Amino acid sequence: MASIMRSCILCVMLMAMLASSCDELETASHNFSGPFALAVDETNQKLYIAEKTAQKIEVLLLQSSRVENTFTLSAEPTGMALSPDGSKLYVTTGKSDGTLLTISAGTGLVEDTISVGHSPLSPVVDSTGTDLYLANRFAGTVAKVDFQTGLTQTLTVSREPVAIALTPDDETLVVAHHLPQGPANVEHIAAVVSLVDTNSFTLSGEIGLPDGSTGARGITLSPDGLYAYVTHILAHYEMPTNQLDRGWIITNAVSIIDIKAGTRKNTILLDDVYKGAANPWAIGCSADGKYLLATHSGTHEVSVISLDELHIRLDAAGGGGEFSTTPEEIPYDLGFLSGIRKRIPLNGNGPRALAIVGSDAYIAEY
Repeated sequence: MASIMRSCILCVMLMAMLASSCDELETASHNFSGPFALAVDETNQKLYIAEKTAQKIEVLLLQSSRVENTFTLSAEPTGMALSPDGSKLYVTTGKSDGTLLTISAGTGLVEDTISVGHSPLSPVVDSTGTDLYLANRFAGTVAKVDFQTGLTQTLTVSREPVAIALTPDDETLVVAHHLPQGPANVEHIAAVVSLVDTNSFTLSGEIGLPDGSTGARGITLSPDGLYAYVTHILAHYEMPTNQLDRGWIITNAVSIIDIKAGTRKNTILLDDVYKGAANPWAIGCSADGKYLLATHSGTHEVSVISLDELHIRLDAAGGGGEFSTTPEEIPYDLGFLSGIRKRIPLNGNGPRALAIVGSDAYIAEY
């Protein structure tokens, strides 16, 4: 009995300590802004920074690096997009009570609030500013908001949609899913990329990532809209747990999706032989199509990859390339990006969102 009492007292003490620690963490968290999403206006003059922890949006003048304005929100922003004319900000907030806010980009006033699904994020607007799409992560749906009619439609997709890109012709949504669907005891376990026809708002395709793929975070399109690039983790769960330092168990990857064909072209590794590139997050292409950038939230870096050279190597592998001699070898080749990728360490920690303006890249360090 005495032993049980001592255990109970220790449990109470531990709970009190945890509660105190949580209070301290909550207080400390307000000292951090937690930049999570970025958007650049159509003139490339202003950068809008959605700060999750601080629950606000800051407007940065790029030429002077000066904060022009700050908009306070009533909830944590989870995603942000600008209208094509730059007059409105669309901000997703909330969890089970997810909402889409329409905010004046000039004044910061909330003009409209629309209820959407569970844990909305990654809003994208079509080129006309008429339709907006977003991912309801824990509802497993993609939502379409028609601003002309005020109607919202939802489409059921695979598990945990977290990142959306819209092709330049506004006809196809490319959706990355964070976790695999279904049981874990099947032969092939991997997250997928969904293709959605925006005209009919139906699922037009589902592209599997390599076996063991999980933790997808970011997606971007090539400027010509032919390819999508998706960041994710590639786990070699079928291998024995040795050679961990050489990436035999967990690797960090980008999968290249051929949108027109509806297939995965291939998957490349961001790790080096003796240096991992942990937890790839945001990804983006420069407007001229020369570079592909990916942030590594675990190693606090950004990779800058020559896009032309990447595709030359991907195509060459089919005929016995200098690096991987077959396409099947590429997802295991830790040297595939040698000479065409530069890893740049960042001053801050946990880089999340990425915005590319000309030859400059702006990165939200969470």
